[in-house]
Parts: sequence; structure tokens; C-alpha cells
Amino acid sequence: MTLRTATLTDHAARISRAVRHSSERLERTPFLEELAGVAAFSPCYFHRVYRALMGETPAETLTRLRLSRAAAALIRTGQTMSRIAREATARSPPSPAPSARPMASRPAPIATAPASAPSWSTR
Repeated sequence: MTLRTATLTDHAARISRAVRHSSERLERTPFLEELAGVAAFSPCYFHRVYRALMGETPAETLTRLRLSRAAAALIRTGQTMSRIAREATARSPPSPAPSARPMASRPAPIATAPASAPSWSTR
């Protein structure tokens, strides 16, 4: 899929507005519909364009921004790492159980035809 330069520039500006919106509100997790509204896209199209342009999902961007803020606070302030981590995670939604994470990264199994399936070759 090739986008014209004007379209790509427009999409990048819209996604930039959504990233700015998220970064100004790191204390809460915005809904996908909210970010899509800021970018003036439908939620499905917003997620597809966001992932294509940013190389990550909106949730991954939010996590990265929060970690960046925590790292800056660690350098800038005299607070302990545990206190900064506690403050950063107090605002984050709960993550899936550790045992569920590896499953999410596995590819979906490929369905195979049963051995008795007819062959469709044209020989």
C-alpha cells in the first residue's frame, strides 16, 4: 500500500496529535476511541495507521512514555527507584498474568487439512 505524500503528511500530523494527547495525560489510560477521536479517524483505522507509522501500538507508546518519565524522575530527583516504580505503576492498568504473556507472542497455529481431504491438483 503506497500513500501519497500529502496523505502521509496528514496522517502523521493526526497521529502526532494523538501522541501529544496521551503524553499530556500519562496519569490515565485513554480509550482507543478517545485517541481515534483526537486524530479524527475511526478506531480501527486509527489503530492500523498508528501501528504503521509508529511501529508500536498506542498502549506500547503509553508504556514507553511512562517509563521515559520514570527514568527522567530517577535521574532528576533523589527519590528511590522503588518509589518511582510504585508511582508509575499506580497509574497503569494491571498487566496480564506473567504466564499469559508468552502465549500472546506465539503465532496462531496453522490449520492443516485432514489426511482424507481430496487433492485439488490439476494433473
